[in-house]
Amino acid sequence: MGPQQYRGFFAIEATAAPAGFASADDALRYLGEFTGLELAEMKLIGGASSRALRRAQRDTHPDHGGDAASFQRVSLAEAKLRKAGVL
Repeated sequence: MGPQQYRGFFAIEATAAPAGFASADDALRYLGEFTGLELAEMKLIGGASSRALRRAQRDTHPDHGGDAASFQRVSLAEAKLRKAGVL
């Protein structure tokens, strides 16, 4: 019998990362849920997307009562909007 291979990683519970967003509009819709704004309103009001992002970050941050999965989803929305040039 040879040396045993470490297999402790099997004991670690796998967690799925939150799904990303297909489009910038989807990300805006998600952030709009934190401010109560619809997609059209988010596009019309200057700076609404930035304010919605800050509010979503504050509301979902684990240090302020949010959970890590929600905060990660907000981060994915931010990344999508930055890539699309919205933020």
